[in-house]
Amino acid sequence: MIWIRNIATNYLRFITSLLVMAVMTPIIIDHIGKDGYGLWVLVYAAVSIVGLSDLGFATAAIKFLSGAEAKEKDELVGCLTRVYALLSLLCLMIVIGCYLNGFTAAPQLFLMLGLTTVLTMACSVHRALLVSAGHQAVFDGIVIFTLVVQTIITLVLLDAGFGVNAVAISYAVSFSPVSYTHLTLPTI
Repeated sequence: MIWIRNIATNYLRFITSLLVMAVMTPIIIDHIGKDGYGLWVLVYAAVSIVGLSDLGFATAAIKFLSGAEAKEKDELVGCLTRVYALLSLLCLMIVIGCYLNGFTAAPQLFLMLGLTTVLTMACSVHRALLVSAGHQAVFDGIVIFTLVVQTIITLVLLDAGFGVNAVAISYAVSFSPVSYTHLTLPTI
């Protein structure tokens, strides 16, 4: 029956994301304007491209960890930790290179989002361990909590006049090491 709970929380996570997008998008556009929103979307898209350097390891990690024996699992976790350390280092170099060379329209925003993406990628092994052990519901609960926290922080910072940086700051502050896949922007 664990699988029913995991499926239900997965749908709940998806519905929560949709509700947050539906509610927050007009609020964000109202506070930062269409130009600010466009800038946010462009910078987020650029950071998302950097995040693609995961190369599908997250899915593969879950598959192999779920079928591994205890001794194999320890070896896999060690190997995955090294792989993600290297991928995170590669992403960090790309983010810093783009920042230093001015390849983005909003370098500070790109740097903040890029560093958060690097941190979440570095922690992907935690997510793989949770999901491979059948604890998708725990992962989904963390993601839902993170979305709610991010939404509240975004609202508070937008009301305080932080503009487009409010969305980036809330994104960075609500970072959760095990919720790597929640990094699809819930506010657009």
